[in-house]
Amino acid sequence: MRVLVTGGAGFLGSHLVARLVARGDEVVVLDDLSTGDPDALDRTRVDLVVADVTDARRVDSCVAAVDRVVHLASVVGVERVAAEPERTEFVIERGAHAVIAAAARHAVPSIVVTSSEVYGFRAPAPVSETFEPVDVDAVAARWSYVRAKRVADRLARAAHAVGTPILTVRPFNIVGERQREDGGAVLPRFVARALRGEPLEVHGDGLQSRAFLDVRDAASALATLLERDRFACDAVNLGGRDEWTMLELAHEVVRVLAVDVPVVCVKPGAERGMAEIRRRLPDLTRLESLGIEPAPIDVAAVVARVAASLEATAAAR
Repeated sequence: MRVLVTGGAGFLGSHLVARLVARGDEVVVLDDLSTGDPDALDRTRVDLVVADVTDARRVDSCVAAVDRVVHLASVVGVERVAAEPERTEFVIERGAHAVIAAAARHAVPSIVVTSSEVYGFRAPAPVSETFEPVDVDAVAARWSYVRAKRVADRLARAAHAVGTPILTVRPFNIVGERQREDGGAVLPRFVARALRGEPLEVHGDGLQSRAFLDVRDAASALATLLERDRFACDAVNLGGRDEWTMLELAHEVVRVLAVDVPVVCVKPGAERGMAEIRRRLPDLTRLESLGIEPAPIDVAAVVARVAASLEATAAAR
């Protein structure tokens, strides 16, 4: 099978590509390398197309030449999103439109990866795929990202509704090596601060919780979903069941890395406080119905891998 992975040099993308290559698939990666790392790819076995996912003609030619598509290309990082809201919306929305239109035109079974952010900041826990938030949920710093991901999500589901073989996947708190400190995820931020000997800052009381999934298991799930040529449902959550509070996670990082740094609770900024999510937990009923059972996460092992990855990146600079 020949697979196109947009954003394939990024965090989740590079793990998926490695999984596909290992099982014998031919892989084409389309990535503009704005945040992706070409060194994360086995260039002897992967065709890398350095291009912008908003280039509809380039996307169409790539889609026309493959059997499956996984669309992961996006703008990542809270700071980048806040600094470039218009670009964020343009890249996410235009990129999704280009991929979905090409997939429909060539009838190529495709997976469009959006985000659990589409559920907004007041979703129940666990949240099922049928939950529909109101757009006013989002706040300024993250509004452009949330809105754009919702547009991409709706475009993919609309295509599915008219017969396009397309599935929307909504990931929840995927963690592992190659995750960047500036990408907005809490674990690499904790690990990076611990390695520098800095206090681990937890916002508010630290009792807000998340269910984490190892990136290797996320990649495995996506690879399994790619084996289908039709999808009975239009969207599916991808996440884990192992729920950790931010305080628990911070103290686990300190324990695993054996560092003498404090864990401190800090008052969140006004915008972060407005967007506080006490529990973010996916309903995995649909995922299980597709034959995928998320594995329990070994947080200690993931912390060690994230630390090694961050140290290797720092040493290479």
